[in-house]
Amino acid sequence: MTDQGDHQHTKSKMENAEDKIAQLHEQVSQLQDDKQELDAENVSLHAEVEVLRPNANRTQAVIVAVTKKPCRIVLRFITAPFKNWKERRQAKQDARLEYAAKADYEKPYPIGNEEEQIEPELKLEDLICILCASGEALDEQRRKFPPWDAEQSTLEEFWDGPARHMTISWQDQYDALNAAHSLAKQTFWHIFRKRWPEHALWHFGEHYEQVRFGKEEIERCGLSSGEFADQLYRVTNLRNAVCHPSTSYNMRGLDDLIFRAEELAVALEDDDRVQEIQALRRTVRERAQEAYDIIESRTQALLHVHPQTRPAGETNVEQEAVEGTIATPQSADDDHPYPFHIQRALKRISEHLDNKYQRPSRDEYPPVLVLAAKRWAARGLQLGADDPDYQQRFLDSQSRSNANTQAGSATSKNDSDSQPKEGPAETDSSKSKDDSNSQRKDEPVEVDEAQDVNVDSGADQQRPASPVRRDSAYAATESDLETRSQRHRLKKVCKKTFKWFRKAS
Repeated sequence: MTDQGDHQHTKSKMENAEDKIAQLHEQVSQLQDDKQELDAENVSLHAEVEVLRPNANRTQAVIVAVTKKPCRIVLRFITAPFKNWKERRQAKQDARLEYAAKADYEKPYPIGNEEEQIEPELKLEDLICILCASGEALDEQRRKFPPWDAEQSTLEEFWDGPARHMTISWQDQYDALNAAHSLAKQTFWHIFRKRWPEHALWHFGEHYEQVRFGKEEIERCGLSSGEFADQLYRVTNLRNAVCHPSTSYNMRGLDDLIFRAEELAVALEDDDRVQEIQALRRTVRERAQEAYDIIESRTQALLHVHPQTRPAGETNVEQEAVEGTIATPQSADDDHPYPFHIQRALKRISEHLDNKYQRPSRDEYPPVLVLAAKRWAARGLQLGADDPDYQQRFLDSQSRSNANTQAGSATSKNDSDSQPKEGPAETDSSKSKDDSNSQRKDEPVEVDEAQDVNVDSGADQQRPASPVRRDSAYAATESDLETRSQRHRLKKVCKKTFKWFRKAS
C-alpha cells in the first residue's frame, strides 16, 4: 500500500511540472510576439526621425543665426566702456610723456600748443555740493546712517553707521591687535596651567608671553585636535598680523581679527578677558567714529565758507554766522590736509565710486563721505603728499640734489680746462687767432636769460611749498622717457593681440 501511494504522489508531481512547462512555453511565445511588435515600432520611429532630422537642422541654424547677432550687440555694449577707458588712459599717458623736465616742485608744462594740451581746471561748483552739507541733508543722513554712540550703542549697531567705511591710524590698529593678542595669550596660559599643569610647566612655565599661536607651536603642545583646536587655529591669523605688520586693515578686517581672541576667551570661559576684549573693540569703533566726525565737521564748514551758494530754502544755519563769514573763492587745493588714515579711506571710497564695472549702490556711502572723497580725489595728490612736513623734506632733498649736480658739472669743467693741450708748434695763423681771442675776452659777455634763470633757481626755493602733484613724477630723465616709450609700444602690441583674439573667437 505504501508503494502504491508513493507512485501516485510521484505521478501527480510530474503532471504539475508538465503544466508549469506548458505555461512557460506560452509565456515565451507571448514575449516573442511582443518583441516583434516592439521591433516594428522601433523601425517606424527611426523612419520618422530620419524624416524630421532635416527640419530640425534647419530650425537649429535659424536659432543660432537669430541669437548670434544680439550676443554680438551685448558684447559690444560690455566692451565699449572698457575700450574707451583704455583709449583715454593711453592718450593721457602719451601727453604726459611730452612734458619737459622742469623742477619737481613745480607742475611741468607741456611742450607745444598749451591751449590743446592743458586740461581745464575744475570749477568750484563741481567740487562742493551745498545740498549734501546742509542741515536737512545731514539730519536725513543721520536717520539713514545712525552714528555710533560708545555709551548707548551696541557693537553690532556700528555696522549700520557711516563710520564703518573709515580706517583708523596704523598705530591705533597695531596697539589694538597687540592688546588682543596679549589677552588671548593670557587666557590660554591661565587655562592651560589649570587643566594641564605638567604640560604648561614644560612648554611655558614662567610667563604668558611664552605662548605662541603658530601652527607648529600648537601642534608641538599636543593641541592640534580637541575641543579648543578650532579657536586656537583662528587666533593664528591674529598672531600673524601682530608679528608681521605690513598693511592697514579696514574696520571689518580689524574687528574680525580682534573677535578671534574673544572667541577663544568665550570657549575657555574666561569672562574677565571677554569684557576686556569687548572694551577693546569699542575703543576701535570710537577711533573710527572720531575720524568720521572730522570729515563731517569740515563738510559742515563748507556752508560758512560759501554762504552765498546756499539754496533759498536752507535756514538751518544761524544768520549771524552766515553774515560774519567771508565768501572768498576756495578750490579743493586749499582744503586743510586730512590725516593719513582718513586719506586712505577717502581714496578707497573714490576708487570704488569710479569703478565702472562694480559701482556701489546708491545707499552704500553717505553723501558726506561721497563729497569728501570726490574733493580729495580732485586734488590729484598721493597719500600724504599735502603734508607740510613732507613738502619741506621734499624741497630740501631737491635743493641738495641740484647743488650736487651743479658741483659735479663745475668740477668736470675745471678738470677739462686744467688738462694740457698737445699740438703742433704755433704758427702765425695760430698767433693771430690767439690775439683775436684775447680781444674778445676784453669785450662784455652776453648772458643768456634762460641760463640766468637756471643759475638763480635756488633763490626761489624759499617760496611756500606747493603740493606735489602726480604729474610731477613724469618730469623725468631721458632714460625714464625711453623706458616709458618702450612700455607704450608693448601696450600697443598687447592691445593688437587682444583685438586679434577677440576677432578669432
